[in-house]
Amino acid sequence: MMKKRKYSFTVGGLLLCCSSLSSAFTEVQSQPTYFAPLREKLPNEDFLFVQPEPIKIQDTDVIPAVGIISHNTLHVEQLMYQPELLTHLLISSLQSNHQQAVILLLPVYQRLSQPNEFLLQWAKAVVAVTERDFSTAIRLYRGLISENPQLFTVRLQLAIALFGDKQYVAAQEQFEKLVASSPTEQFTRLIASYQELLKRQNYWEINGGFTYLNEDNINNAPKLGTQSGFWKSTEQPENAQGINYFFLASKKWALSRGFFTAFSLESHGKYYWDNKKYNEIQIRSGLGIGYQNHQYEISLTPFVEQSWYAGGPRGSIQGTLHRHSITLGSRVNSEIQLSPHWKINSIFEYAKLNYIQRKNLNGQSQYATMLLHYLPSGKQYWFGGIDLYRKTAQQKAAQYIRYSLKLGWGQEWPKGISSRLSVYYARRNYAAPLASPDAFLPKFYKEKQKNREYGISATIWHRGIHFWGITPKITWSYQRIKSNNLFDNYDRHQVFLNFNKTF
Repeated sequence: MMKKRKYSFTVGGLLLCCSSLSSAFTEVQSQPTYFAPLREKLPNEDFLFVQPEPIKIQDTDVIPAVGIISHNTLHVEQLMYQPELLTHLLISSLQSNHQQAVILLLPVYQRLSQPNEFLLQWAKAVVAVTERDFSTAIRLYRGLISENPQLFTVRLQLAIALFGDKQYVAAQEQFEKLVASSPTEQFTRLIASYQELLKRQNYWEINGGFTYLNEDNINNAPKLGTQSGFWKSTEQPENAQGINYFFLASKKWALSRGFFTAFSLESHGKYYWDNKKYNEIQIRSGLGIGYQNHQYEISLTPFVEQSWYAGGPRGSIQGTLHRHSITLGSRVNSEIQLSPHWKINSIFEYAKLNYIQRKNLNGQSQYATMLLHYLPSGKQYWFGGIDLYRKTAQQKAAQYIRYSLKLGWGQEWPKGISSRLSVYYARRNYAAPLASPDAFLPKFYKEKQKNREYGISATIWHRGIHFWGITPKITWSYQRIKSNNLFDNYDRHQVFLNFNKTF
């Protein structure tokens, strides 16, 4: 249903468009785009400059009106008394995809005693696109094409709406039909631009990077001298220098009606050249199915993950990796665009954990997270969310529930500086004590362990500094663990460099 709009400004400038469509709509930046997520110039921006061909309505050739009364200034409401001029203005705006003009003229045109139903439906489709109501727009465009399949401009607008709704297979079918009937070179280039974008939907996306690490307490040792009764911590904090690296390769295959299949392969690990017994690596692969449109995306991905570990404090100094665990599970991802400024992401994951050596840790895990994003402008964003992780194990003392709250803020500053700040708070509660009540151990080993975690990280980089497409980022982070188990209390400071690149 169209919203009723009232206007108090004039349309003298709009009337000038009748004499020359190619010069009328020169303010491209004032026109809404079909789909906001892409930041680069969109192909449909060129659409505004294309001279459309005349179309037939009720067997009457409609030619863009000449610039009569171009020297006057006329209120929109006055067009009610000049229905022929109003109709010509609306047709010109529809053919040239001048969305703001259509929004302006449609409420007035609807009030005519005998408006043309075809033009009404066409105008409503254009307005629906501006409101990102792609399902309504697509339905209206399909109805128009079923009535007159020869209308090139309407089919082109349908194809672009399908693209905006991420119905890539259907959009490709429409663009293929348009290629042979393109009336101008500008339209041909526009169609080619969209077809190129469609090809990219099935491209491999490859992302990788590494972070330089300088650990001053890699073994999470408590403060030296921590004591409880007869028991005293003698573990020394260990230092380590190395890198934290990751690699991700993924691909989507578009199916019909917005469905898709997806494959992903990801790996991350740590390599310390001066303390190799803490080296580790995990590799995960998944193949799933999903559905997407302009507003939301949801997918289900079964996966398998394998991890290797050098052993930690009990490992060899050579850092020989050994199979540590294998995990089988499924993950549900969703992303919902609530509005142009608000977005919410969520993940739900279930997995079965199998450890190669420590069989008493075998069990299951459930993970859920929800993150809300707010983008007030292109130079600032905020986010906040909650996490919940539950792990079961054959050894009850290894079972726990961890829940956390996180907040963050990103900002682009003058002179090319960007920053990101995030904080979190978490609690981890174990299901059972480590020792029986009669064990000759500190009291806290006979109680259920409860941890409180605090963390903060700050990242800064310069947008103008980059090497081979990589922008280095400097991050400082601090983590503090407070536990009723005195030997699990520790804090850690880190300063490291990040280098990431997407191919």
